[in-house]
Amino acid sequence: MRPIMQKRVTQSDVARKLGVHNSTVSLAMRNSPSLPETTRVRIRRVAEKMGYARDPLLQALVAYRDLRPSQAALTRIAYIATGELASLRRAHPHRARLFSGARQRASELGFQLSRLSYPAPDEPAGKLAELLAETGSTALVLESAGEWIEALSLVNWSGYSAVRVGNLPGTPPLHAVTCDYPGAVRLALRKIHAAGWSQVGLVLPEDLDPTTKHQLLAGCEAERQFAGFDGRISLIDCSSTSEPGSRGLSRERVVPDAAPVLQWFREQAPAVLLSAVPGLLSELQSSGMAVPRDLSFVDLFTESPTSSVTGVRDNAEHVGREAIDLLVRELRGGARGQPTPCYTTIVESTWVHGQTLSRRA
Repeated sequence: MRPIMQKRVTQSDVARKLGVHNSTVSLAMRNSPSLPETTRVRIRRVAEKMGYARDPLLQALVAYRDLRPSQAALTRIAYIATGELASLRRAHPHRARLFSGARQRASELGFQLSRLSYPAPDEPAGKLAELLAETGSTALVLESAGEWIEALSLVNWSGYSAVRVGNLPGTPPLHAVTCDYPGAVRLALRKIHAAGWSQVGLVLPEDLDPTTKHQLLAGCEAERQFAGFDGRISLIDCSSTSEPGSRGLSRERVVPDAAPVLQWFREQAPAVLLSAVPGLLSELQSSGMAVPRDLSFVDLFTESPTSSVTGVRDNAEHVGREAIDLLVRELRGGARGQPTPCYTTIVESTWVHGQTLSRRA
């Protein structure tokens, strides 16, 4: 005997029961402020008693539709950042991946993403507000720019839909998406400790932005305090210089100064390096260091999930993609200005096994 299928309760059924229009029930189920709160509560209470439940397939369809821009109103999104993209790919590739992920996601959704640079630090604070007005866009993604905190606080955000991306501090108060930098260094330290190492050299670029540096160091301290990492962590600042490309190439390359790292290793060996400096591994190998025979190496900003270099992948491109999804939802909902409260989405890091971290005998 076939089971009798119970008829699904719809919004139309609830509307007939209450003697109201279908749109009124729809607004109540979405908790729209256009209805008095007492009306919303009354309608939702009756709907619950009748056994009404929102169709999950329909919800998924609506969510997909809301992320798609209409062909008649293509929106240009301005991505505001510091530095030239070409130089970032060499010196700070994780920041270049932020933009790459955002650009790809914007294109998938049919939006145009344009990258613009913050004004020079010596420009008047009001110059930033002028730049934003000149973009002609009301949709903004703001990347880390600690030196422009004062200027950002002077912008009238009521005319913009905007999100923060990366490690920009909480000014302006906007929704944000960021990498999990404390979690990244904690993950690396756990893997290093499991491999039997207790001497760790944390190598950071001299020009690393203060917020990211603070979060990485906070991750080290948290792993010591709460996870029982009892090894020694030494901080090593590493400078870099630009040199002409080899083999006649005009493109410059960033060359880190490996001398202080090698000096530290001679004093602390055996040890493992945990590095956030692009190109450092190549310089160490060029100096005659055999990795991982002489020195184990863990990269804090591993670019590829299939890399032969052991390290942590910060998934920066996914941060960029999430920022665009968040911004598009803001646009579709007509949200502008500074939200209350603000919330931050944190994208976790993943471990790349690689071949440069040996197990200590």
